[in-house]
Amino acid sequence: MLNLQYDKNRNTLVAKFYGDIDHHSCNSIRKILDSEIEKKEPKRLVLDLENVDFMDSSGIGVILGRYKKMSEYDGKIYFKGITNKIDKLIKLSGLLSIIDIA
Repeated sequence: MLNLQYDKNRNTLVAKFYGDIDHHSCNSIRKILDSEIEKKEPKRLVLDLENVDFMDSSGIGVILGRYKKMSEYDGKIYFKGITNKIDKLIKLSGLLSIIDIA
């Protein structure tokens, strides 16, 4: 089960994930983040993955979608707190070539 908390500070929206980012949670993540991006129009979206226990390819898809969404608003996306549990998946996916670490 995933818990998602978010906070906006100036032009930065920080999304803290707790639990799993998988096909069960991706639809709600997508809806929540898209809604927050559209309402608050941040210039930076920070995805804090420190408390993520598991992520599958569906999670990669959600991250790519939010990258595209932020690009529409001339914004950037960043990772924070990449743990050993998901480091390999992030590297293999190639996300680090388009998303920086905060």
